[in-house]
Amino acid sequence: MDTKKVLAGLLLFSVVMASCLKKPSACGYTAVKVVAPAAEVQNLKDSLYTHNITDFTADPSGIMYHVDTIGTGKGITNLCSTLSMTYRGSYFGGTGAFDSTTGTALATFQLGQVIVGLQYGIPFIKTGGQITIYIPPTLGYGATAVTNNSGVVVIPASADLIFTVRLFGVQ
Repeated sequence: MDTKKVLAGLLLFSVVMASCLKKPSACGYTAVKVVAPAAEVQNLKDSLYTHNITDFTADPSGIMYHVDTIGTGKGITNLCSTLSMTYRGSYFGGTGAFDSTTGTALATFQLGQVIVGLQYGIPFIKTGGQITIYIPPTLGYGATAVTNNSGVVVIPASADLIFTVRLFGVQ
């Protein structure tokens, strides 16, 4: 048996096996194509009008949004995009934010890690932009109340959510 052929074969086998062991380039998030039911969309619109909010755009998914500033920087390309941003999450009838960044602190995460309503809404802006997104329950936290570690409800079941997001970076 020719030693050179055996070594060449082993080298080729090693290269092929090494290429199989590479980590996949995708982050593992799959786009979810969820659309809010018509009744939830109508309830959200009614809530917006009740609170004198008329300057919004309705998305086919069921979210409503208002782009305060579109931004001029890099845009979001997919669910694997890593975002640096500030945000404030609340709901109609709430007494304040149920979650937010504080001061100048930025939150950093991949778009695929957030609720579906934000996945649909945040890509409407680019770096430097700010948006307010109104999210029906199906695209938010659904029909189950969200509680804190003490068991206190911080987001009621079937709540329409309001997020204000300012995007500082996209990677």
